[in-house]
Amino acid sequence: MENIVQTGIRMDADLLESLKMKARQERLSLNAYMVNVLEAAVRPMIPKLRREDFEGKLDADELAIPVEIPQELIDNDPKIARLLSI
Repeated sequence: MENIVQTGIRMDADLLESLKMKARQERLSLNAYMVNVLEAAVRPMIPKLRREDFEGKLDADELAIPVEIPQELIDNDPKIARLLSI
C-alpha cells in the first residue's frame, strides 16, 4: 500500500478554478486530477528501456517492412528515399 500524505498548497484562485474545470472535463476528482498532473511533471517523458525487456521478443519478420521496395516508389517519394538512405 502507498504511503499517502495530506498536504495543503497555496495557489491563485483562477488557477484553482481552471484545475477544477479540467478535472470535471476528465471526470476525475480535483485530487485525482492534480495527482496525475504532478506525477506527469516528475515522470520521465521516455521510459528507461532495458535490453533484457525486449531480447528475443521481436523477430525481424514481424516488422512489416517489405524486403524489396519498387524503385519507382523510392524515386517518387522523397520520404521513402531518405529513410532508405539511413
